[in-house]
Order: sequence, then C-alpha cells, then structure tokens
Amino acid sequence: MSLNEVYRHKFGFLIILFILMLACSKTTKQDLYGTYFARYSFGKEILILRPNGEYIQEVSVKGDTKILIHKGQWWYNEEDDILNLEKALIIAEMSGGLRKNYQVPSKGIVATGVTRIFHKIMLGTGDEGVYLVKQE
Repeated sequence: MSLNEVYRHKFGFLIILFILMLACSKTTKQDLYGTYFARYSFGKEILILRPNGEYIQEVSVKGDTKILIHKGQWWYNEEDDILNLEKALIIAEMSGGLRKNYQVPSKGIVATGVTRIFHKIMLGTGDEGVYLVKQE
C-alpha cells in the first residue's frame, strides 16, 4: 500500500468519524422547544413544547371536524433522552390504529424516547411506525 493510499484511508476514516459524531450529538432541553408533527392513518397530531414547561397537544381525527386541544406540563431527562408528558393524550395503539379512549388524558406520566439524527429531532408515539418530528 502506498503512502497516498494510507493517507486516503485515514482521511476517509476521519470523515466517517466526524459524520457519526454529528449524528450522535446530545440533545438538550433547549433543543426540544418547538412544534412537532405526526401523521397517522387516522389523522394527525401536533405537539408544542414551550420553554416554560407547558405542552399543548392538538389532535385531528379524519371524519371529525373539531380539533381536540389538551395542555399539560413536560420535562426532559437528558441523561436517558426521555421526554416526560404529564397526563398526556395517547392517540395511537401500537398496532397503528386510533386508541379507543384517545380523548381521555392518561392518569400519570407518558414517557417517550427522543431521537436525534443530525439536526432532526423525533419523538416516539404509541404507533411504532410514526414519530412526532420537530418542524424547522
């Protein structure tokens, strides 16, 4: 292997390492502030995380003309990348369908994982295939 090939391999490795470091950057509480959107087979959900610790959920279900609005408190566990929503609405079943009593807030805390890929922040939902994606 020539010296040029060795340098190319090392340079390529450093570029890959740099990209992975960007992709895996730590999410802070301040990064979470903003509006998130999810589209389900049965409707859509908007989640707004405010700096004062308040969240607002807006849920629209196909075939229903009214928008369900719910408010509560949120906090973030940076160590575990977990967003906690107090008494949140759980919209979707894990199977992907609309939850039967989606209009009734949970009695406790809804904990959801926070995923960051480069600058895109996503929050898990009850539906395994759908994420709440932060809007820029």
